[in-house]
Amino acid sequence: MNNCVIYARVSTDEQAKENCSIPAQISKIKEEIGKKDYNLLAIFKDEGLSGSNQNRPGLQEMIDFCQRNDIEKVLVVDTDRLARDESLHFAIKSILHKAGTKVESVNQPMLDESPEGKFLDSILAAVNALYPKITGRKTSISMLQKVKLGYWPGPARLGYKNVPNEQAASGLEKNITIIDEDVAPKIRRIFELFSTGAYTAQTLSDLMYEEGLRSKTGKKLEKQGIAVILRDVFYTGKMKYKNENYSGRHKKIIDYRTYMACC
Repeated sequence: MNNCVIYARVSTDEQAKENCSIPAQISKIKEEIGKKDYNLLAIFKDEGLSGSNQNRPGLQEMIDFCQRNDIEKVLVVDTDRLARDESLHFAIKSILHKAGTKVESVNQPMLDESPEGKFLDSILAAVNALYPKITGRKTSISMLQKVKLGYWPGPARLGYKNVPNEQAASGLEKNITIIDEDVAPKIRRIFELFSTGAYTAQTLSDLMYEEGLRSKTGKKLEKQGIAVILRDVFYTGKMKYKNENYSGRHKKIIDYRTYMACC
């Protein structure tokens, strides 16, 4: 009887698809195990993680388990659950091979150890990697377009917050950045005090902590965090994206002259 384990994964954008859910993958693989002389020893899963990420906890636990135990098969629904990067795909298979473990895809039974099977495996590995690359390119283009419209495409800086835009004319304007009225005065005070030359990033870290400023995780803003704020042109109403400067529609917290005095 062949000892086997199951590996299942979904990325963030796939979680809403019923046929890609973790339970659906495991259920289908168990059906296949029931048809064969396999002994299921463990199930490993990664939820909301990209197949291009090699540091997935479930993946690492699965590899470690196979290296420590006599496991003949790792079963996946499709090979893209294992990896969406060609080099990572073959690196994982190589590590498992050294442990005496083979990868078996329920939906791709043609991927065997024959020359034809290995050839198809290489083609599918490239196809699996193509989708996230195309998606990444589309995302990058959309983000640049949003920046050109004057909207920051990422999480808001400390002193600002992300909110829905009720006057959005397109999806690019759906979420915008506005001033956080509770925090912005403290950010302004950092610039004003530092521009006098009487304060360092460290003294401002201590002072602003005493005055109630916290990071977005609720912790003290250390001197490195203060330094990052002082170098960020975003607080002047501008944006720097991929080494290019753009005008933002968000309100400035500090004037450009004071910002330059802090640089």
